[in-house]
Amino acid sequence: MGIVSFEIENIRNILRSYKYKDDVKEILNGIDKNIIYKSYKHGVYHNERVLIYSLVLSSLLEISKEDLKLVVYASMYHDIGRVNDSKDDFHGKRSASKLDDIVKASKTYKEDPISSLDLIKDLKSTRHKEVIDGVVMHW
Repeated sequence: MGIVSFEIENIRNILRSYKYKDDVKEILNGIDKNIIYKSYKHGVYHNERVLIYSLVLSSLLEISKEDLKLVVYASMYHDIGRVNDSKDDFHGKRSASKLDDIVKASKTYKEDPISSLDLIKDLKSTRHKEVIDGVVMHW
């Protein structure tokens, strides 16, 4: 894979041709925007920008349809543990602790609890890294 330019037009073209775009729309319908941190800086619009870049990278890396749900959930819910917009050293750990309740309350869980439990396991097994006072912390 060569160098990729992330100019707006390139991003649009990648997303237009993304083979899972209908699946992304379906997954996004299950996202509860009410539990996303309410903020201009780290709220819904921030998460949507994170999702756009995640989808571009997912497309370029040709991730599987099964991993797509993990990417969408992680992009949209990564800041749900925030308590403020400034330095918040433990928001990653708080966000991870809320995953069980979120996934279990979702429409997807009601339709397919086994696959949803696997999603929780996958999301929690990804290591979250934060730098606290110069020390790298992994959750």
